[in-house]
Amino acid sequence: MIEHYPQLIDKYVGSRVKFERERLNIDQSQFSLALGVSLDEVQKYESGEKRISAERLITLAKILNIQVSDLFKDIDGKTLKKYGHSIDN
Repeated sequence: MIEHYPQLIDKYVGSRVKFERERLNIDQSQFSLALGVSLDEVQKYESGEKRISAERLITLAKILNIQVSDLFKDIDGKTLKKYGHSIDN
């Protein structure tokens, strides 16, 4: 069955995007302009409400001067459990 809503991993990735953006002191409005999306879109990405496409991940990683893999770092069973996901799921 195909699920039509973001997974809990999207919340984790979104939180990493927010962390990296804030680390660079970039506000959401500036980030949305650099990314070419609306402010609402950025808010949905960072909350995990909307899944970030692979192409967009590459673009935002360039803006944030990080590797895409940095957005997935430290993901393990304990981290996923914090976001309400079990490796057994």
